[in-house]
Parts: sequence; structure tokens; C-alpha cells
Amino acid sequence: MDRETERTYMVQIVATEETKESRSSTAQVIIHLRDVNDNPPALPEDFSLFFCHPLQGNEDGKMIQVVDPDEHSHYQRFTYAFLEGSTVQHDWNLSKIEGKHAYIAPKNRNLESRIYEIPIEINDNGNPPLAGHVILKVNICQCVDDGSCFRDIQWTHQPPTVAMAVGILVAVLLVIGIILGIVFFHLKRKKQKEQETKTATAVDPSEVRNLM
Repeated sequence: MDRETERTYMVQIVATEETKESRSSTAQVIIHLRDVNDNPPALPEDFSLFFCHPLQGNEDGKMIQVVDPDEHSHYQRFTYAFLEGSTVQHDWNLSKIEGKHAYIAPKNRNLESRIYEIPIEINDNGNPPLAGHVILKVNICQCVDDGSCFRDIQWTHQPPTVAMAVGILVAVLLVIGIILGIVFFHLKRKKQKEQETKTATAVDPSEVRNLM
């Protein structure tokens, strides 16, 4: 049973006497599941943040959204920290507000324009406490006038494969064959018409002798 899927279950119980009469009775039992802290916090699907490049050094922090299907009583206070072993703390500030949300902002104003993957641990401080290890994607990008991130069209240049080359060659040969066929057809038709014209205008030699 999973409380996040179904909180209440209804069970029908039938009790039957093992006698000749075999009398029975039926009762319904409603079971309410109590929640336990069995889900670590995580980021929403496809969640990411962005800051405009070039950085000014005084950017306001962007709020990190967190999802956790467990009841609020288990995670009234999240704690956030960069994962051990990472060096991102030299470039980013991580601050916590109200115990439920965290804000992240660039610390190093010389960060270049690209997407950064920042490893963060989010602990729900439940019973038992569960921690989720997440990768927060932050895009430092060129922005347009309305402050949104400008997205370049990414063109992919891939060398042609053998199959593509063979397909192109066959298509070229086919086109050339069609053109040559049309040319030969017109030449043949022209030659036939010339022969028909010569035959129609030719004079019978017997007619020439009669005239003499």
C-alpha cells in the first residue's frame, strides 16, 4: 500500500459460522493510512533557472522549487547544501528563506555564458530524515529586451554516412538517366519526322521519264 497513491481503503469482511445453519454476517472496515516519510525531496521535472550575461555581480537570487509527496509535517524545514567534493561554492551563493525554499545566485561575476550543472543536497529533516541529491541546471545566457533568455538555433553539422552518399549518388544517376532518355526520345522523333517528310516529297522516276 502506498499512501501517495491511495489514502483510504475499504475492506469487506464476511464472518461465517461453521454450523449446519452456516449463518454469516458482513461488515465493512475503512482503513486510513498514516503517512510516513518515505520520499526524498526532488526538483520538478525539467526545472531550470537562468541569469543574464554579462553578470553584474548584484543579481537577485532565484528560488529553487522542490517537490515532495510526503505530508508537510515531515518537511517543514528543508536544508540545502552543495554536495561534498564539488567546487561550485566558489562560484555560487546558496541561501535559505522560510525554511522551505532556497535561493541561488552567482558569486563569481566572471562566469561565462553556458549551462552550469550544480549538485545540491536537499534534506527534508523528517522522521527518518531523507536527503535528495539533485542536479540544478542554471543557464547564464544572453537576454533579450524583456529579460528572457535568448535561445540560438543549434545547427548540427554531421558528415554524410555511406548510406547517405549512396542514396545521393543513385538519385543523381537517376536524374541524369531521365534527362538522357528525354533527349534521345526527342532526337528519335525528330529523325522519324525528317524521314517521313523526305518520303512524302520524293518523285517517282517513271513519272520523270513520261514527262520527257
